[in-house]
Amino acid sequence: MGAELAARNIPKLLDIQNYYRARGGFFVYLLSPSKAAHLPEYFVDRVPCPSTPAARSEFVGQYVSALKQAGINVLDTATLIHALKGQYDFDLFPQGGVHWNDVGGARVVSALVDEINRQAGRETVPSFTFTYTLSSAAGADRELVDLLNVFFPPLAYLTPKVKYTTSASCTDHPAGLLDVAMVGSSFSHLPAAILIQHNCLSRLNMYYYARLGRFGAMPYHELQRNLVEADLLHLREAKIMILEENEAFAARNGYVDILRGIVNKP
Repeated sequence: MGAELAARNIPKLLDIQNYYRARGGFFVYLLSPSKAAHLPEYFVDRVPCPSTPAARSEFVGQYVSALKQAGINVLDTATLIHALKGQYDFDLFPQGGVHWNDVGGARVVSALVDEINRQAGRETVPSFTFTYTLSSAAGADRELVDLLNVFFPPLAYLTPKVKYTTSASCTDHPAGLLDVAMVGSSFSHLPAAILIQHNCLSRLNMYYYARLGRFGAMPYHELQRNLVEADLLHLREAKIMILEENEAFAARNGYVDILRGIVNKP
C-alpha cells in the first residue's frame, strides 16, 4: 500500500515542488505520525484490523522511499517520532490527546529547520535548543479528555512543557521577512506556532486543510475562516512551502489537490 499511495501522490508533489523550486523557493513534504501507529498496543487489540504488524511497520518506509526516489524533499517525522519511543519518561503523545506533545513538536521543528537550511545551503532560519519540565496537562495535551465534558476530568498524568532558547534574536532577523506557508492537518498547528515564536518566521501562515482556516501571528490564532480561491492565491508567493500529511491519511487528503490546483493556475 505504501508504494501504491506514493505512486498516487508523486505527480502532485512534483508539480508543487517544481513550482517553488523554479521560483527560487524551498519545499518540504512533512509526513507526521499518528498516535495509533505510535502506540498500537492501545488500539489494535480493540478493533478488527486486516493488516499485520509487519505490514504496518513497513508502510511508512515503503511510502517515503518511493517519494525520495522520485526526487521529493521528504521529511519523515513519523519515523523520527516512532524512533524516540521509550527514550523519554513519557510518551510523545499525551494520554489525553491525539497530537504530539511539546517535546515531539520541538524535535520535529528542529528537524524541519535543519532541512530548510540544508536546501538553502546556509542558515536561513535560526535554530533553537530546548529544555522541558513536567506539569499538569493543558491545551492540546488534554483535548480528548475535554471531549468527555465531565465535572472531574481524568487528568492524573503529566506532560512536558518546553522552554526554548533561540540561536539568534528575532528582532530585525531576515527570517522575519520570509513569506512562509504551511498547508496541512491539525498536526501542523504546533509546529507552525513554534516556527513563528521561536524560529523568527513571523510571517508564516498555516492553511488548515487549505480552505478551513488561516492561522498565524503571535499569539498563534485563527486569522481567517472558510477561505475561497482568491484567499489562497498568496500561496503562490511563498518562499518556503511546507506541506504536511499524517501517515494515517497519506496521499488521501484533498488539500494536496487544492494546493496543486493553485500552483498550476496559468
